[in-house]
Amino acid sequence: MHGIFTAADTMAVESIKSLTQAGATDKIKVSTSNLNDDARAALERGTLTCASLQPAVSMGRDAMREAAAAIEGGKVLGRIEAPALLVTREKVASYDFSKIIAPADYQP
Repeated sequence: MHGIFTAADTMAVESIKSLTQAGATDKIKVSTSNLNDDARAALERGTLTCASLQPAVSMGRDAMREAAAAIEGGKVLGRIEAPALLVTREKVASYDFSKIIAPADYQP
């Protein structure tokens, strides 16, 4: 085995802990989808190889625009692509995550 992909950041962080204990972080790479604070820290340290990130802010904006168009009888595109972003250690500092994942003041 050369890599582990997790669909949840917590699983990625725990996988990294296990690989560290086993002395295998140089042999087995870990990637994840989305990027919580713990996973982002692991990415910045270089223990997480990469993450795919769904642009939730633009997806929500597009969905609201489409809903408004449908309600108002306007043109509805029906299909909008929102490609995932590849986030690596080299790129992580260049992203403004408040514009990708959630606004800085967002409280669930």
